[in-house]
Amino acid sequence: MVNKDKKYVGVGYANRNHIVWKNVNFEMMRWSLFDNGTKMRIAIGKKDDFAGSVYVYYIDENKHNYNTSYVTFELEYKKQ
Repeated sequence: MVNKDKKYVGVGYANRNHIVWKNVNFEMMRWSLFDNGTKMRIAIGKKDDFAGSVYVYYIDENKHNYNTSYVTFELEYKKQ
């Protein structure tokens, strides 16, 4: 279960020196090995900006850093 997301909060992206990030806690999804398999990649919607893609593997360690060449992100999960 992913429960934290870091979002950009601010006005205008042009001033990159003053970007403010905020942690937002929410459940993104529940991963079932039976339903989802051992790896997944989130789909890009019609209005999304392309930011590259990377596979997330079920066996990756907690708080693993991912890099799409455009975006870096980290996932934190909790087993239930």
